[in-house]
Amino acid sequence: MVNIYDILFVEDNPNDEAFIKQVFASSKFSNAKIIVAENLNEVEQYQTEKFDLILVDIALQGNHGLETIKSVRNIFRNEVLIVFTALEDED
Repeated sequence: MVNIYDILFVEDNPNDEAFIKQVFASSKFSNAKIIVAENLNEVEQYQTEKFDLILVDIALQGNHGLETIKSVRNIFRNEVLIVFTALEDED
C-alpha cells in the first residue's frame, strides 16, 4: 500500500515553492499532495482539512517570525509544523 501524504506549504515565493516541490518529487515522498497557501488568509481556507505536515516560511510577506507560527498553530493545533526560511544571514 502506498501512502499519500497531504502537505500544506505556506510560502509566498514561487522559486522556493518550485524548489520544495522538486525536493519532494525526487524523494520517497514523490506521491505527496502539496497544497500551497501564499498567505495566512489562504491558510484559513484549509482549516477544515487534515494535513500530515505543514511547512511554513517564517518570513511571509506582511507577517514575520513568531507571529506567523502562532497564526498557523492557532488554525492547525495538532499537525506537525516545520518552520523554515530562505533569508540569508546579515552580518
